[in-house]
Formats: sequence, C-alpha cells, structure tokens
Amino acid sequence: MELEVSYDLLGVEPNVSDRFLRDTFRDLALALHPAANEGAERRKALRKFQEIQSAYTTILNHRKGDDNDEGEADTDHIVARIPPTARLYRFSRSMNL
Repeated sequence: MELEVSYDLLGVEPNVSDRFLRDTFRDLALALHPAANEGAERRKALRKFQEIQSAYTTILNHRKGDDNDEGEADTDHIVARIPPTARLYRFSRSMNL
C-alpha cells in the first residue's frame, strides 16, 4: 500500500506525532472492529478494518525504517525467553487444572 494512501485512509497528515497516529488508529479500529458491528454492516466494517490495519502497518514500517537509517538499533529480533515451567503453569491455570 502506498504511503500517501495510508495517511488518507487514516485521515491524518504525514507530519502528525506517533501518539496522535496511534490514537487515531485505535479510535477507528474500535469503531470498525467486526465484533462491534452486526449484520450487513459487519462485512463492510471488516473490510474497512483490514484496510486501516494495513495502512497503519505501512506507516509504522515506513517510520521505523526512517529511524533505523539514523543508526538506531533494531531489537525486534530479541524475544523474551519464558521458562518451560512458567508456560506449563500458565497453561494449567487457563485450563483450571
């Protein structure tokens, strides 16, 4: 998806702050979430929800790319390790064992 189209779908200008962008996306996502709509409106809302989600992801990826060009470290590949016993504990709690 093109960047200009992404900004248009979210209804924001390219120079908005990250916080305003996030808040705008969340407001739209809450209004268009399929669980919040019923009947025929649900399909339309789902399509629009997917479009704004894709637009938001496109903008974030673009902004993240700009940050990485400035020499900031990319730490997305670091994953917190959860000990197997903690995973088992969470599973057993979720199953009411």
